Formats: sequence, C-alpha cells, structure tokens
Amino acid sequence: MSGNAESFFEWERFPSALKHEIVSGYLTNAFPVLLQHFKKDVVYADLFAGAGRYEDGRPGSPLIAADLALRWSAGGASTRVRCFNVEANPVFFNQLQTNTAAYPPGMVTNRPGRWEEHFGELERLMRGLPAIVFMDPFRLDVPLEAIADLVQQIGTEARDLILMFNVHGLQRIVHAKAAEDLRRRDASVDLDGSPTAPVSNYFQKPNAVLGGRWWQDLLLDGKLPETRFADVVEGYCDQLRRIGSKDGKAARRALGVPIPYKLGGSTSYYLVLVTRSPKAVVLFSDAADEAISEAWRRREEEERLEQRPPEAFVPLFSEDQLPPSLGSTYELRREPLLKEMPAEIVEYVERLNWLPSLREVHEMLAMRHCGLFRWTHVTRLARELHDAGEIELVPKRIGPYTRLLPRSISQKLHA
Repeated sequence: MSGNAESFFEWERFPSALKHEIVSGYLTNAFPVLLQHFKKDVVYADLFAGAGRYEDGRPGSPLIAADLALRWSAGGASTRVRCFNVEANPVFFNQLQTNTAAYPPGMVTNRPGRWEEHFGELERLMRGLPAIVFMDPFRLDVPLEAIADLVQQIGTEARDLILMFNVHGLQRIVHAKAAEDLRRRDASVDLDGSPTAPVSNYFQKPNAVLGGRWWQDLLLDGKLPETRFADVVEGYCDQLRRIGSKDGKAARRALGVPIPYKLGGSTSYYLVLVTRSPKAVVLFSDAADEAISEAWRRREEEERLEQRPPEAFVPLFSEDQLPPSLGSTYELRREPLLKEMPAEIVEYVERLNWLPSLREVHEMLAMRHCGLFRWTHVTRLARELHDAGEIELVPKRIGPYTRLLPRSISQKLHA
C-alpha cells in the first residue's frame, strides 16, 4: 500500500494483514495456473507498491509476489514471474529498493513516481503475456477513466486486476459534505444577504473513481450507511464489467470481498477482482475465505488459551465427564448461508440449457457470496443434494468436472 509516511504506519494492522493474506493466497495458486496453462512468463505489477515491508517486519505485496517468483524459479522452470513495482513516495521507494535488492537480476523491476508515468513500459512488458495487476492506493486515487484501457484488456487478454476500493473513505467524504450542508443551512446567507458560495466540490473525486453520479442515489438522507456499502461496490463492479462493451453487456467478471477493521467489525474497504477467468473467480473467493477462516481460528485459539485455568487448578470433573467443546464460532456463523445455498444450486441447475459442472456451480456461488465459503463446502452441498434426490451427480465421484443433472432430467433417464 502506498501513501504518505505518517498515514502509512497509522493504518490499521488487521485490515492490511488480512488483505495480504488474501493476495498471498490468490497469487500462490494463480501463478502456477497461469504459468502452466500459457507456458509463458507471467507479469505481476504492483502500482502502489509502498516500501515492500511493514514497520513490524511483515512483507507487503511486492515481497509476497517476489518470494513466490523466486520459489517458482528455484524449481528449475523455464518460465518465470516478472515483478514490476511502482512507488510515488521517495522514502518508500528507497526502502523498496533496499527490500528487493537480494532477488536475482531481472526478477524485480522498481520504478519511482506515479503509476501513470510507467504504464507505457508496463504495457510493453505485458504484451503477449498473462498478467496480474494490483492497485492498492491509500485513498480514492484511481479514477475509472484512468484505468479504462487496462480494464478493457481484461477479456481480450489474460489479465487480472485487483483493486483496493476505500469505501470507508467514500463514507467519510459523504459525511463531511453532509456536515457542511447542515452548517450552510444554519447560516444560509452571508453578510450582504446573498447565498453563500460552495466551499468545495466534495463529490468530484468519488464521481471520477466510480464513473459518474449514480452512487449518490444510494445515499440515505445525504449519508452513506454501511448497509449500503455492498450496493455501492456492486455498482462499481458493474461499471468495471461494462467498460468498453459495445452492447452494454458485461465483458468481464468483477466481484469484491469486504475487509473489516477487526474480525466481526465494520468494513474498512473492499478488495475487488476484475477478470475474464472463472478459475480466477473461485481462486480469489477461496483465498478470501481461507484467510478469514484462519484469522477467526487464530483468535478463537487465543481466547481458549486465555480461558485455560492455571496449572495449579484442580478440576471437579475428569475430561470425559465434561461436555464437548464447541467448534469454531465462525463456522457456526456460516451455517445460515450454507442452508440457503442448496436452493440456489438447484435453481441454477434447473434454469440452464446445459448440464453445469461443479466448477461452474462454484463460480456462480463465488460471484454471489465471495469469500464466504470455499470448495469443500460446495462438494459437501452437492453430495447432500444428490443424496436427497434433488440432483444427480455424473459421475458420482465428485470433482471440478462432475456434471449436475436436475431432478426432472434424472427422473426421465431412469423412468
């Protein structure tokens, strides 16, 4: 993440840690898929690279990607991951240079300045190669028009774009404008009786980032409550899907996962994936779920350790007399969603004119519930629906290419 030095280190640790767990999980699986499928080098571009390492020693996205590139090269592969980093802050750029100096020559390229200044070089580097671009600005700093050319390539080229969308920053802007509007209503005229002039155009930057004024229709009484965050992000994703489309239809996939300030807390920002690939959708969703689940597991383990009695404590009951311990509370919270998913699967299978694979079902669910489940849940639900007679699995051995027959077709085949 890039920003000024003071704000960078004041940024909440948990959101950035979770974000990098998701990005790391995604890149860990996406790099091998792209390298093996295309049998070409892969470009990874980090356009708000920051220092590469946080003050507490944790690696940022440039080092995460470079470590994965190094691991791939160490296996003796003829292909490689080429890392291209851009950082505007001179202090961070110098730290980035230091933090990436140990990697083999040609593996990591760093450029100082704004990303727009180096986009031409990046385009030449990406030409004919699959690429993943990560844009992680600290504020609302990426106008939709500025990335239109890059986004339009997603669909015709093998490109993925991961964007940090600061929805909480948008909320602060909206609420600042609402507060100023209130002050101006209370003092509606200046000393000579003329209407007071606008102090600033609060929505100029949000309009540029979101591609228009459409999002203002989602405000309630001039404010942006968190209940509307998902609607704003879906509208933003819809803009990204349709950029450059001649018929107005979606030309690519776009979806977002919320990053909270703390586990179970309010949303800080969203990570948005733009891609043409169904495989990328499920890899991103699974990486998000695994990162969030692991964060909950760690916290629950810490709570259990804190509640453990001291060693000198003499229990009244032996362990076999105690009630069973509860499982993960996060898994329990997930159950209501998992109970809704079987109906979604059945409706999806019955609606199509072809027999979808389990991989297609996974993608459909990931688009609707990104980061809230993963592949193991899909296979479990498919098996339960099969056992209940709602669908038939062909073959019965579950895998990504297992086909799902709706009950209506299954009954005709077995009549």
